[in-house]
Parts: sequence; C-alpha cells; structure tokens
Amino acid sequence: KRFRERGYNQAELIARPLSRAFGLSLATNVLIKAKHTRKQGTSKSTEERQANVVGAFRVKNSYLIQDKSIILVDDITTTGSTLLEAQKTLLASGAKRVLAWTVAN
Repeated sequence: KRFRERGYNQAELIARPLSRAFGLSLATNVLIKAKHTRKQGTSKSTEERQANVVGAFRVKNSYLIQDKSIILVDDITTTGSTLLEAQKTLLASGAKRVLAWTVAN
C-alpha cells in the first residue's frame, strides 16, 4: 500500500547502488509485508513500535536465503523494531545471519 502511495521503495533505491558498489546480489523478492501496519512514526514508545510490527513480514522464495548472510537495507532506524522483526523472520526462514544497513538513525 505504501509503495503505491509513494510510487517507489526508498530502501530499494538505497540498496541498488550499494549492491553494485560492493558486488553483492540484490534480491527484492524475499522479504514481503504480510500485513498492513501503522507508520512507525505514529507510535511514540518502543513497546508500541514493537507491537505494531509483530508478524508484519513473511519470506517468499526462501531458497534464495538458505544458509546465507543477508544484508537488510532500510532508510532509517529509530528503535530498531522493524529491523528486528524482519531479522527474526529471515532467520526463522533459513538465513545464516542478518546484518542491517541504514542511512539514518
């Protein structure tokens, strides 16, 4: 829904040149949003932000991440709730480890 509203995925715009610069493959069809959540900026506390994203993601094409190290790219991190939920989902689906790169904190 947010992609349709904005017309672009800011994390993907950041990840594309990074993947080229570091010679890494880019997979945009692995981690998908499974449920609509409120914008994290509307939640004031860490607990609200964590609760907002529980179960928000699922893995599609899990064979692409089996036993691999994954770099998760996002535009901004505040409490880390979104990244932690995404990491948990990727690890449960077979990723060996998950690192996060963010532009702003």
